[in-house]
Amino acid sequence: MAGFRLGIAFEELTLRLYHTCLLHDLGWTTTVEGLTHPAHAMTFELHDAFMVYEHLHAVAPAFDAEQVGDIVQSITLHTSQWSSGNSSATGLLMALTVAFDAFGYDSPGPGGLNYSLLFNTMTVQEIEEHCPRNDFFVEGSETFERESTEKPKQVFCLSGGLDALLKGFLVGPIVPKIVPEESRARNVWP
Repeated sequence: MAGFRLGIAFEELTLRLYHTCLLHDLGWTTTVEGLTHPAHAMTFELHDAFMVYEHLHAVAPAFDAEQVGDIVQSITLHTSQWSSGNSSATGLLMALTVAFDAFGYDSPGPGGLNYSLLFNTMTVQEIEEHCPRNDFFVEGSETFERESTEKPKQVFCLSGGLDALLKGFLVGPIVPKIVPEESRARNVWP
């Protein structure tokens, strides 16, 4: 719905968000290509941006400057807090979903946002059944720790530091297992 109000068709927003989600952690790669890339010493957000920009121009030459710009900028800013200013629909959705994935359904989103107003619990549980998080916490924590040691000026390190980030990092499923009666009592409708 927001995409329509912002003057972007749903199909276009979906295309941009798909590429943004798929490529948003490319800067964390430990492949030879990533480690030898000229931007590898930059924060992962900027490393992402350069690699994704080059990748999209190589494999999706039909994407215009606005599409590539929105995808790359959304990736670059997805860990920022946006205390002021504007973002695109793609950037906003990317930031919300990354926070939701890392911190879970019961944590307040940016500005105290209640995720239960955005995401259907049953849909998220179905997704998790098909795509389980497995060792997400362990792997994610190790990646954050490595990145903050190697590149201490990461955007995520500037907003409370690594300890604050990992303290809120979700262990277990995104949506806690609740029975329908509990969901009604908590005002969380599946």
